[in-house]
Amino acid sequence: MVTAPLRVLLAANWGLGERLLDALLACPEVALLGVVTRCAPVADDPWADAACRRARAAGLSVWDERQVQPTGLGQLVHDLEADVLWLHAYMRLLPRPVYTAARLGTVNVHASLLPAYRGPAPHHHVLRNRDPETGLTSHFVDDGVDTGPIIHQVRLGLRGDETLADLLDTLKEGAAPLVRGTVENLLDPAFHPVPQDASLATYAPVMEGTPS
Repeated sequence: MVTAPLRVLLAANWGLGERLLDALLACPEVALLGVVTRCAPVADDPWADAACRRARAAGLSVWDERQVQPTGLGQLVHDLEADVLWLHAYMRLLPRPVYTAARLGTVNVHASLLPAYRGPAPHHHVLRNRDPETGLTSHFVDDGVDTGPIIHQVRLGLRGDETLADLLDTLKEGAAPLVRGTVENLLDPAFHPVPQDASLATYAPVMEGTPS
């Protein structure tokens, strides 16, 4: 059994990654050990290095994602004695020895209500389909893509006329409640994650162009 504070290594990117970082920092049941993230700025993407800038401003240890290969990530988890490796927008598949390296395993935050819109571009498909709601899901990582059992979900209503920027802002509002619910469940010895219903799964591949 793991008790508070939950020792978390975060590997996350972009604006939602920054918001998850803030939520973990604000959670008294969490000891944030550091952040693995992209640290190179991108001229046309002000959010590309947002998590890196926020982590450094908070005085956290930061590792540049480009310099930490998946096997190195697993070693870092071991060295830091992390209870949880926590991911968002970490665009590499982790082999089993890496995603099982932390005491409780690896948690991924996906920007949809899984099992809907598994894959790299859920927000684009939400916009295309003008869905009445979206949300965030935390789930354990397994051998599949966004297929692991669900820890916690936050549902977020939509008007139906959102731009991509609007949708991303809405998703960021769900970061804090998602972190609180996820941490509460991870620390509850009676909690059991919920397997995803594969018969309800849909996939969200990268689309041509970017919705606006």
